[in-house]
Amino acid sequence: MPRPTPHEIAAAIAAIQDRVRDHWRIDLETYPAMPLGEAAARERDAFLLTHASLHLSKQAGKVAGLIESIAHGGAFDRCGMEQQLGYTLIDILQLANLVGIDEYDFMAVLREWEEAATVAPAPLPR
Repeated sequence: MPRPTPHEIAAAIAAIQDRVRDHWRIDLETYPAMPLGEAAARERDAFLLTHASLHLSKQAGKVAGLIESIAHGGAFDRCGMEQQLGYTLIDILQLANLVGIDEYDFMAVLREWEEAATVAPAPLPR
């Protein structure tokens, strides 16, 4: 399979990010504790950022739990890891949506990382 171009990667990130934005409901039914009104706009933004960060932290704990179980003799749970990393990606993209980070920002970071990265870890066996 040929390596995707930067444009193809950016388009894929944008498509996923748009799906997350369109699906993630931000309303009082979903978040009854969310501050309302023009005067509360700053508090609402802080509430949403905090909540998205909590989702991300929760996912990090679930990923850590899957990895930690291997140290105790458990089998690698690829299905569980796939699910938790998928949710982690969704949470990262929602946080990015909330602060206005788009696919071009992600591509700039990817380029920086590629230029600085010197070691690529070997993937776990399937």
